[in-house]
Amino acid sequence: MLVIRRLLLPILLATTVLAVPATAGELGESLDLRGFVSQGYLNTTGNEYLIPRSLEGTAELFEAGIALTASPRDGLRVGMQFLARDFGDQGNGTVALDWAYLDFRWYDQLGLRAGKVKLPFGLYNEQRDLDILRTGVFLPQSVYPEYLRDFALAYEGLGAYGNLVSGAGSLDYHVFGGTLNVPDAGAGYWKDNFEQGAVTNQPAIARQVEAERGLTPGSATATFANIVDPTITFPWIAGGALVWEPPLNGLRLGASLLTGRFLYEAEARYDVDIAPDMAGDPLGYASHTWTVNEDANMNHLTVLSAEFTWRDLLLATEYYDERIADSTPAGWYALADWRAHDRWALALTWSAYWHDRHNRDGSDFRTVGLPEYYGWQKVLTGAVRCDLNENWLLKVEYHFIDGVAQARLDSWQEEFAQPAARHWGMLTARTTVYF
Repeated sequence: MLVIRRLLLPILLATTVLAVPATAGELGESLDLRGFVSQGYLNTTGNEYLIPRSLEGTAELFEAGIALTASPRDGLRVGMQFLARDFGDQGNGTVALDWAYLDFRWYDQLGLRAGKVKLPFGLYNEQRDLDILRTGVFLPQSVYPEYLRDFALAYEGLGAYGNLVSGAGSLDYHVFGGTLNVPDAGAGYWKDNFEQGAVTNQPAIARQVEAERGLTPGSATATFANIVDPTITFPWIAGGALVWEPPLNGLRLGASLLTGRFLYEAEARYDVDIAPDMAGDPLGYASHTWTVNEDANMNHLTVLSAEFTWRDLLLATEYYDERIADSTPAGWYALADWRAHDRWALALTWSAYWHDRHNRDGSDFRTVGLPEYYGWQKVLTGAVRCDLNENWLLKVEYHFIDGVAQARLDSWQEEFAQPAARHWGMLTARTTVYF
């Protein structure tokens, strides 16, 4: 059945491409059909990144989608997208409803959207599935990490939006409230953050075991093993985005905010070594389970953005700042994208990401016995795009990477025994057919 599900959408897309004129994509006057099929390849040196098995090279980088939109009457618009995605261990080709909304716009200044609506976050989150709109294979991971995609692509709720025009330029706004859906709390962003919190909690677990067993302080050492049965829900979220186009042709400035509350439940398991002469235990070993039941605030996820286009050149920079419970990462990037020819484009990006904006030198990792470069990831990326024809493109890019703050790490026991490589790289390529 899994093979059938994985093949169903690509077959449907291929059939539609043959049946529908690619230049129009319209069925009647009010129904619009768009779609794409994308296949990629990713290979890293030194460390795994984004996708498991990347060190050996992997083609587990597949997406196919169909988007339908319709305008049954003036001011009213409905839309939905079905997506099949294979991104390492995520998706595995299963067809899912990616987004679906009802949109009613009274005036240019005011409209309402309800349903599963694309999240306005930064300048490009709403466009992240549209490979045709950018030169690179991936958006900069310091602001748009792929492990956030499954729950940060769309909110479920109600939003208001519009465009205000004055002598100071044009202002687009979008405010919303509702919830977020996390398909798998044991993968991606939530797994990484709570595992890091569990590692930070190792000394406290060791002291707790000593107190429970009446041991001499300092006789126990706890090492995080794994997290079991995690679940996460968002009782509510709220946020908004502003994009201002001042009276300077080509300039856009933006600000985005997401806030809310989440409930996280899991079990964190630890291996505990106990000095045998103090414990009276010839094995000198124990295990400990810490039940995590966290009702916490998602204080803010914020992006500040600037973009300037001049002829065939696009310059952009964005800064990302987060505070979720005790987690305070940050990141930014600067991008130059040049459309060198009708069929060729080049892009160069510098980005940086920190696990903790208050410890950008990695000192928090040194205190637990890991190298300081676990606290950052700095990346120089070069990308080339070739439009083979009007509906088919090919991209290749290479990432020169310093640090492992966003890398896929081994178990913490293995990381302590053999730290990850500091300097490494990633080659990735993607080809996309769209209509």
